[in-house]
Amino acid sequence: MMISGFTGLGNGPIVKATTYQMDEGVKQGDMEAMPSFCIGINQANKSTHDSLQEKGSAILSGADYTYILGPPQIAFPEVKLHEERLASIGLKLN
Repeated sequence: MMISGFTGLGNGPIVKATTYQMDEGVKQGDMEAMPSFCIGINQANKSTHDSLQEKGSAILSGADYTYILGPPQIAFPEVKLHEERLASIGLKLN
């Protein structure tokens, strides 16, 4: 599906109008965007949660903010695993 739109760029008296097209995702600011994103990453987060819970550690996640809590010897390898889980659905961990 191709989505076309119109937006303004700049600020104050220097605002230029431009059009855009996108062929994946949803419009920025669409109220369905965040719930859809959260549903999309839920399984990766659940897998990381289950793995960390077995080791006495935790994951805290709110939308695209994720924190892995635990000692370095547990947390760092788990971050790598979480990165791989996210990559499997087309996301890149920053």
